[in-house]
Amino acid sequence: MYSAIDVARYIIWYCKRRRYSISNLKLQKILYFVQANFLVSIGTPCFEEEIEA
Repeated sequence: MYSAIDVARYIIWYCKRRRYSISNLKLQKILYFVQANFLVSIGTPCFEEEIEA
């Protein structure tokens, strides 16, 4: 299991590498979809932290 901060750092690194712009809102949405994808595909959460609205 990963930390939400570690996953966010990876996403930011990936976006910088590909020269994509990323805002706080985009990052939050991507984290939400990563968590959902892990739950559906693997059956366990990617990170422990709760997602808040």
